[in-house]
Amino acid sequence: MHRKNKSQAVFLIFLVWLVYTISYLGKLNYSANITQIIEFYDITKAQAGVVPAFFFFSYGIGQVVNGLFCKKYNIKWMVFISLFISASINLVIAVSSDFSIMKWLWLINGFALSILWPTLVRLLAEVLPQKKLATSSVVMGATVASGTLLVYGLSSIFAMFNTFKLSFYAAGFSVILVAILWLFFYNKAVKNAKKEKDQEEPEMQTKQEVVDQQHQEVGQRKLLLTSIYILCFYAIGVNLIKDGLTTWVPSILKEEFFMSDSLSILLTLFLPVLAVFGNTYALRMHKKIPDYVTHCVVAFAMIAVLVGVIIGSLTLELVSFMLVGLVAANFLASSLNSLLTSFFPLFMRGKVNSGLFAGVINGFCYLGSAISSYGLGAIADHFGWTSVFWVLIGFCFVTFLLWGGYIYLKGRFGKTKLDTTKIVDEIENIVFQWAKQHNFKKYGRTFNRVVDQDITQVIHFQNGCPEKGVSGVLWINLGIRVPECADFPNEQKKYYKEYDCNIRCRLDEYIEKKDNPYDLRENPQNIANDIIKKLDDMILPVFDVLSSRQSIIENLKKYSEFNSFRNHLADEDIELIMKHLKKRPKV
Repeated sequence: MHRKNKSQAVFLIFLVWLVYTISYLGKLNYSANITQIIEFYDITKAQAGVVPAFFFFSYGIGQVVNGLFCKKYNIKWMVFISLFISASINLVIAVSSDFSIMKWLWLINGFALSILWPTLVRLLAEVLPQKKLATSSVVMGATVASGTLLVYGLSSIFAMFNTFKLSFYAAGFSVILVAILWLFFYNKAVKNAKKEKDQEEPEMQTKQEVVDQQHQEVGQRKLLLTSIYILCFYAIGVNLIKDGLTTWVPSILKEEFFMSDSLSILLTLFLPVLAVFGNTYALRMHKKIPDYVTHCVVAFAMIAVLVGVIIGSLTLELVSFMLVGLVAANFLASSLNSLLTSFFPLFMRGKVNSGLFAGVINGFCYLGSAISSYGLGAIADHFGWTSVFWVLIGFCFVTFLLWGGYIYLKGRFGKTKLDTTKIVDEIENIVFQWAKQHNFKKYGRTFNRVVDQDITQVIHFQNGCPEKGVSGVLWINLGIRVPECADFPNEQKKYYKEYDCNIRCRLDEYIEKKDNPYDLRENPQNIANDIIKKLDDMILPVFDVLSSRQSIIENLKKYSEFNSFRNHLADEDIELIMKHLKKRPKV
């Protein structure tokens, strides 16, 4: 039963991924074929750029509008309507020869498809079990890369036949097919995912979210709002760079290096192919740089350097350097897109409305897309491609200036007292989702697991050390209690703490060989993830080995560093264990 529910939860994530990935056929096929469209209709780059600009404008506004109202939607039918409208518009463009109506049709298409992101994020947040939320965030972040890869892959094939309208036919029929599949599988997928969610214990998370809202200090809230405003501006630049490069690279390669349409589009496939790994890169970077604004600025600085390489390659006519710069810059921009539209709403769900901010930030991303399609095309028409890239460097410089102001405000607002109790509660609750899978039970700040009838294995969360005036840090204390070796062998408790144990150590001292507690000013999710990884990789195997009296006698010397704390097991204790084994009835 558990395996079936788990499979159905994954299937719901796949179904949502399929819907959002296929929607890229309905919205990016124009940009993927813009070079052929310019030649077919004999128009300028600026005229061609108006159509995607109309789309991105309505799509960006629609993201905000639908983010506000998506909680009232019937998810099943709103998603179907969105896909049906997009498919119909693509088919109309495929059979029409009137370029003047394209921008208006694409305007409607943009607003229709803007329904999807906030609505689907709401669906995942409401229906999925807690343990699948992180997975869904990574998968949904990958839709940008997978969708773009699909669009540009098909467009490169159609370009070989010099019939770009096949892209619109393909989009129309594919999108309507997925819309029908959505109707067919939606109820069953959602029903089974909800069953799995109902088996979890949601009360702890719900209470924590309430506490987060009630106890946020004024300074921290001001800093959070400031960071959101800055991230919305950064989102404009992310898609200005990402979609600007994706849209105009075929034209750049054709005009500057005289490549054919199909080859230039095919080479552009390197952008989304590498961007598939952008989610993993963004997550790793976020662990090293947990501050979202600083993370973005570091990426923009690297993008500025890469754009400089692109400018140099244009001047020296070095196509290989040009491609490396384009691919790397697009990869970094794609990773930031995942950070802002997927990871930020998920990891900050205790402090912000995830669905709303997913839509708002995504809306600002597409505002950048609108500027990239028309604005960059117009600049290229009048001043050439080199000027376009200088504009991108200029934007990166502005992000650095905003970061400087943010750091100043962080110094003013960020010096508020930490609510360490709340933070440790959050970390402990996340870790317990892992611990309960290994038969640990939770008692306050302590996890206990009983093995060999009465041996207790302990994981304890120590919030600072008030006796020594130490606060704002977290130690993870570990222990194993063998009853006959305890100070009070016959004492029976509901649960035991690490100081009741005979075998004791601290997580940091065992692994890092030094006293290195966690800094509670860091991201709680990152701290919890690190604790889980260390417990799973380094501690659980030790607990599994030292899970019986006989095994403790035989293996304890191999794990001497695990037995390094005060009151550790001595030779006389080993004798007590051996006596206990002799008295125990043989089974």
